[in-house]
Amino acid sequence: MHLTYQESDGHTDEDRPSFAEFEIVPRLPNRRDPANEGAQVPADLIGARIVNIGSAMPEADIEGGGLILDYVPKGEPATKRIVFGFNDVGLWVEFAS
Repeated sequence: MHLTYQESDGHTDEDRPSFAEFEIVPRLPNRRDPANEGAQVPADLIGARIVNIGSAMPEADIEGGGLILDYVPKGEPATKRIVFGFNDVGLWVEFAS
């Protein structure tokens, strides 16, 4: 399902889904997974405090440009980092500390 909903496609604002109401599936998307169930979201991300978010430098050569999160898991003092790679097929963890 592609959610662009452009006027040129015959869609109106009323056709647009409410992203605020979507259910959160605690898995990383993977279209090649027959049950459409990718890897589980790392448990320590749930309830964590995000302290930095951004992309990787081009030299990192992470597919999709990378998505980097620095976060402090709930109840822990140390900052951790997780790096996601992604493309049109899915999202995966490239690195986790």
